[in-house]
Amino acid sequence: MKLKFFILISLFFSLHTQATLSINDSHSKLNFYPESNEINANSENILTIEISMDKGWHTYWINPGDSGDPAEFEWELPEGFQMSGPIWPSPDKIPFPPLMTYGFDDQVILPFILKTPKIIPKQFEIGLKANWLVCKEICIPQSGSGKIKFPYQNVNSLSNDQLKEIKTRTVQKINLKNFKVISDKNFETFNLSFDYPSNIYESYFFPYEYGFINYAEPQNLSKINNSYNLEIQKAIDNKELSLLSGVLSIKTQDGVFNYEIKGNSKVLFQESNINEISFFTALLFALIGGLILNLMPCVFPVLSLKIFNFIEKSDSPKEVKAHGLIFASGAILTFLLICSLILLFKYFGVQVGWGFQLQSPIFLTLLIFLFIFLSGFFISSLNLNLAFSGNAVSGSSGYSGSFFTGFLAVIVATPCTAPFMGSALGLALLQPSYQTYPIFLSLALGFCLPYLVLSFNPRLISFLPKPGPWMENLKQFMAFPMGLTAIWLFWILSAQLNRFDLSLVLVGSLVTIFIVWLSNLKKSERQVLNYVKNLLIILSIISLIFFVPMSSSSEESSKVETIIDTNDFEFQNPTFVNFTADWCITCKVNEARVLKSSTVLEYLDTNKIDYIVYDWTERNENISAVLESYGRSGVPLYLLFKGDGTDAIILPEILTETMVLNALRKL
Repeated sequence: MKLKFFILISLFFSLHTQATLSINDSHSKLNFYPESNEINANSENILTIEISMDKGWHTYWINPGDSGDPAEFEWELPEGFQMSGPIWPSPDKIPFPPLMTYGFDDQVILPFILKTPKIIPKQFEIGLKANWLVCKEICIPQSGSGKIKFPYQNVNSLSNDQLKEIKTRTVQKINLKNFKVISDKNFETFNLSFDYPSNIYESYFFPYEYGFINYAEPQNLSKINNSYNLEIQKAIDNKELSLLSGVLSIKTQDGVFNYEIKGNSKVLFQESNINEISFFTALLFALIGGLILNLMPCVFPVLSLKIFNFIEKSDSPKEVKAHGLIFASGAILTFLLICSLILLFKYFGVQVGWGFQLQSPIFLTLLIFLFIFLSGFFISSLNLNLAFSGNAVSGSSGYSGSFFTGFLAVIVATPCTAPFMGSALGLALLQPSYQTYPIFLSLALGFCLPYLVLSFNPRLISFLPKPGPWMENLKQFMAFPMGLTAIWLFWILSAQLNRFDLSLVLVGSLVTIFIVWLSNLKKSERQVLNYVKNLLIILSIISLIFFVPMSSSSEESSKVETIIDTNDFEFQNPTFVNFTADWCITCKVNEARVLKSSTVLEYLDTNKIDYIVYDWTERNENISAVLESYGRSGVPLYLLFKGDGTDAIILPEILTETMVLNALRKL
């Protein structure tokens, strides 16, 4: 690395390089430039060859593409001298439809490294024999030879234009962030996936070796905020992608930057290629997934609020329609808000996905306080209106309450991933925003559809029970699911905080109960007491800020396996991989009913199948990157690896014991 850095610095900034040899041919000229007029013993020296061509002619890169040949150089050196190179710069695309070639128009500058022994003669010669091909409408081989005596006296410098050309085409030895090669299961295309801090206008990959790609096919660049995917068509030869190496050229508003891709990249194989799901299929999957999301257990406590509202308004179809629309608008806007936040985080390079807010201790704590607050109101003697059940919050119409109910229903639904949702959201977050938003909108419409149908169909509303005293009893009963939800959220939070911070959350929960108690006090005839009560409520609400943890402070360094580097995500033995999170209800149901069943555990043990869990309860960018590489934006994700380097088998989000056992038998 130090040697190559020295080469670049010397080439960029040295203005005293001598031209010692020129070879002329029919349509081009070869110039030879040593680093200096003297070459010292036991040193590394830069020797540069420039091939300049007549206007409109070109020569070829180390990999010429569909046709052509690279330049060849044969050196005659004194005993003990060693020559390495050339160091090929980044080429240009030179299309000849239907072919694509790689090379250089007008000129190319090729550095070589000459390493000398400890003892060298005072005077010596270096001989060069060169062969290169130049083309326009026709191709003409060029050649020449000569010798250079050292030390050399005549001095000619590289021009500023030549130095600028070297700088522009220099290939940087810098690893791109989160770089990986992703191959589809049909081996027809592969993607170069990487993060980049600037907006990329154009990108192209030039492979060093022939036979990796179809040169004539375009390379398609797609962007997901700071993450980019360059889709490339494979060649018929179908070489091993782990050996892929070359130059990735990136064009931004600041210029062109070239990065070397080394031939040791980890290749991720996608059993279920997200590109196989069309945009319209993703819209349908999102609609179905949103519909099924209503049946998930994490949504039930809040949706009961909306049912109460429909029952109370059942004698007024117009009011039911209005509340249904307001509820739907609250839910839809919340889905779109979550979509915007995910895209915003990803724009700044933060890997997030569906349910990301439950990875935040701040959000979890506020949600715990909210559910305790709602549970207290449900079990209290206060009117249901004050429980944000879709009635009056700030007025008699109760529309703001319906809007809030839609908002709250979506917030508590995010820990769940319904069938069809995984593939749809995985595609959504890998597409431009103009496609991401419609997919999230379809998910929102599916979520709201049952309530819109119910509110706009009076016949269905007639099947609901009539309002009566039973509603108060049911309202008080619903305080218990609310309380259980708060306990569940506290259990999730316990994995993210230490004991001291957890104790603060418990104190904050007690303050929340105190607020409910104050709100239940009857209005006093003495106005001063009413002022004191209201002041205590306000101060108590403000004090909750001091009981909200500002960051994660778990005492456990790692609950389960941790992905240190996405390039190391590979398995030598048959392996069942479970991506989960404490806040994911679907994950926990699958684990309790299926993955921790004695039958499945016994089969894993008997057949020596490794079982690895990756916990996404707290945000982890490496886990997010792996999820994204398999077309998922959230958990659960279940992968089966045979351990022989073949594609992973992806299981559905909802598991059954029979399904898992049948899949394990394929390993």
